Amino acid sequence: MQLQGDLCIETKNRKPIFNNPLLDITHVKGIVMVEGISTEVGGCSKGNVVLAWKPVRLKKEKGLIQMKKLSVLTGAVAAMTIVSASNADITGCYYHGYEASAEDFGGTLVTAYVVDMYMTSNSSADALLNVYNANITNSLGDVTYYQGLTSDGWAPNLQGSIFDTADARYLDSFVSAGGRTGAGAESLDTDGNMIQMGDNGTGTDPNFGGNNVAAPGEDGGWYNGNPNNPIGVGFTNSNLPGLLGSNLSIFIGRFSIQDSGEFDLSGALSVTWNEGIGTPGTQATFDIMEVPAPGALALLGVAGLASRRRRG
Repeated sequence: MQLQGDLCIETKNRKPIFNNPLLDITHVKGIVMVEGISTEVGGCSKGNVVLAWKPVRLKKEKGLIQMKKLSVLTGAVAAMTIVSASNADITGCYYHGYEASAEDFGGTLVTAYVVDMYMTSNSSADALLNVYNANITNSLGDVTYYQGLTSDGWAPNLQGSIFDTADARYLDSFVSAGGRTGAGAESLDTDGNMIQMGDNGTGTDPNFGGNNVAAPGEDGGWYNGNPNNPIGVGFTNSNLPGLLGSNLSIFIGRFSIQDSGEFDLSGALSVTWNEGIGTPGTQATFDIMEVPAPGALALLGVAGLASRRRRG
């Protein structure tokens, strides 16, 4: 096991979480060995925090600490989760929403509420291949998502030249099997904001309902049509809020509604990923969740406990 990422859960009675044994919490600083893997653990303070996972033995190597149970003193929110060191995995599906305004092709200012959706990953080796069986529910009910005049359709479609408009970049609704361009570059503006890319090989499956539907259909999906082009490899973007900004994130969709108030998304979707051409695929199903606000308690990185996973 390897320590990584964001989060513990605070509890006073130390009852099992997810029916797993809990680790006792004491103070550890510096370098520890967890089943032979070196991991830096920063010192924290205050509170009794326990972490849901099976106890592991720390091996002593070159003077490093040896314990039967991993122990770390943290506050109400600890910058820590446990993941399997041997598995490079996609770990969750999170979105964040915001209000935005941008000019369209005719110079008219368009205002919309925008929701961007991402998968999180614990390894830069992970390459998303497809999203399938996606059932995305909007809290407003049946809706029609905004499509820009010069970037109509759900596949990435930034035209460039005079058709490269602000609403196409920032407001247009589209899906993608990753946040990279067809050339593999991170699709970000100079301020680090996610922008729509041109055609990067993403296609939609029959259940999606077509490239011009009002919203993705039941059990819809989309995919990387050229797996040799790793558009689905995640990257860290500190501009993203909360856990999305501190983990590897893989962009999978933008859903915006013109002249709308705030809305939420819910439901579930399944994804397939591997670690590059020739490696076996892994499939898992995740609930669609709003990214926890900074400081909120959530168990990210152990999403495999709550997901149905299958390896190819």
